[in-house]
Amino acid sequence: MSTTSFSSVTAPKHIFPYTMKRTPENGRASPLPFRVAFPIKYLNPHSSFFWHSAFLYPIRRHETVYFTTTFCRRFIYIIVIPSILKLALKMLNVCMNQMFAGWYQSVKAGVSMPNSRSDSRKPTGSRLALAPSPSARQLNTEDLSHILVRKLQTTLETEQLITWFVEGVSPLLGDIRCKFESTLITVNTGTADKARHTASYNLTLEGNPLGQIEFQRAAKFTEEELASLEALLGCLIYPLRNSLHYHEAVSAAMTDALTGIGNKRSFDYQIHREVAQARRYGSILSLLVFDVDFFKSINDNYGHNAGDAVLKQLTKVVVDTCRDSDMIFRMGGEEFALLLPKTGLAGALTIAERIRESVAQTVFCYESQKISATISLGVACHEGSESRCSLMERTDKALYRAKHLGRNKSVIADNYQDLRERCEESADQLSI
Repeated sequence: MSTTSFSSVTAPKHIFPYTMKRTPENGRASPLPFRVAFPIKYLNPHSSFFWHSAFLYPIRRHETVYFTTTFCRRFIYIIVIPSILKLALKMLNVCMNQMFAGWYQSVKAGVSMPNSRSDSRKPTGSRLALAPSPSARQLNTEDLSHILVRKLQTTLETEQLITWFVEGVSPLLGDIRCKFESTLITVNTGTADKARHTASYNLTLEGNPLGQIEFQRAAKFTEEELASLEALLGCLIYPLRNSLHYHEAVSAAMTDALTGIGNKRSFDYQIHREVAQARRYGSILSLLVFDVDFFKSINDNYGHNAGDAVLKQLTKVVVDTCRDSDMIFRMGGEEFALLLPKTGLAGALTIAERIRESVAQTVFCYESQKISATISLGVACHEGSESRCSLMERTDKALYRAKHLGRNKSVIADNYQDLRERCEESADQLSI
């Protein structure tokens, strides 16, 4: 085999156009380190020569650079940077798919999200509605729980709270009817008809019972639906506890502690509302005010506890005598008031006499002691654009007149003398 020695070795251009320098080691050409020379303009990435010319060019001794620097720069521009961009786009695509996975799966499974305008449960022609898969149902339950937690914390009204909860679970359970019962309030909501199947739960928080909630619908509840419903009930517990505490506080502020009926604050609110409606819609409204005759003598002769017992029993008699639409309030002491919506003067006078006679015929008892009591009433009817202050003033004057006429009487306001005479003619048994 023959050998050939030469001062420099030039590789074919179609393979790799570089030139290796001779080294003093054994007089042979060493491939490392490479020292490659070519024009410097081919290193500028902003030059057209960089992108449209060959990877390396033949040597020009007067313009030389190291091959490693050139190769790394072009490797970064051509391979590394595009690979990084491609990887970033791929990661962004994966993140977006994960963010909207719930929405994609719910649409694919045919489950409508809450508050959506479309209802996927409605049949469209002959198209079949497929039931959602267990994974889609579980994911939809998680989405509904987040939505319910945010929404239920925006109200303290128990009725509104139960209504929103029923609307929230409707995408999972369909049309249902819900009934909530507690010692403070009872709420019925829902649109389901012929509800034969029920699911009832006793709600308790930290050992304190909140009440009983019952769901009803025509179809039988499945195990998956019950599991989803029980998971969503956890979103209702704390808002329901807060609403019940709020309802209890409002009731305590608007209810008389002794008799359990509305107090003066509740009366002021209701009469303002009723008078405003009467003035706006032209409806009729009547007001009754009465107090117990010689109530001070009852307290002096039998004690204040006996007086409280008389007021409690008298309240029960009045409530049993009135209609369900009538509103009774304790103004303070032994004075009471009744609001009679959509009731004219003749009807109000009839109710006043009915109450007066019922109280006069009742024997009040306290610790084996029998106590008799009577009441005097003033009656007035709202006139046109009359204010509530004027209505109350006329009613009080009628009550004072009943006192001066001998008590145990029902007297109407002076503005209705002609009507009072007609009432006397039509009802002789009434004492005016």
